[in-house]
Amino acid sequence: MNELLIQRKKTSYYQILVSAPVTLFLLIRALNSKLNSSGDNKVWIILILSVVTILCSVFLINSIVHVCKKSPALIINDNGIIDNSGILKLGLIKWDNISDCEIKKFTGASHLVVGLRESSYIISPLSSFKKRMAEIKIKDLGTPLAINSKLVDFDIIKLKEIIEEKINNANV
Repeated sequence: MNELLIQRKKTSYYQILVSAPVTLFLLIRALNSKLNSSGDNKVWIILILSVVTILCSVFLINSIVHVCKKSPALIINDNGIIDNSGILKLGLIKWDNISDCEIKKFTGASHLVVGLRESSYIISPLSSFKKRMAEIKIKDLGTPLAINSKLVDFDIIKLKEIIEEKINNANV
């Protein structure tokens, strides 16, 4: 069995690890100064700063988790693609369910968009949050399996060629 392990690219997460604490520090300072001041908009400003602080904390924790992960982002083998790159973690997607793949620009990054013949059986076991995220990906890119080039440590064009070759071999 021929298997290709594609590791995570951790540079994006390192950038968040550097910038998130600075942002958190500045947000907490701003929140503290608003708590000590008076004014009509004080409650709204505190609420907004609190929400942004929580989101920044979530990004920081998520980055720490991804930097510590040792598992590969993608595994390509004779059975299909095992996707662990994004938040969905779709698991094994068999070659007979993959119709095509293409590279699309979305939100400033190249994504390898893998078309599926039937995505419902892949989405159905997901939690309600992940189902909602999958629906957003389907709306934006047409499929729940879209691999962000910034998250994998592999040339996205070569990856597309490998997947296309596997699709062609599976359809023979």
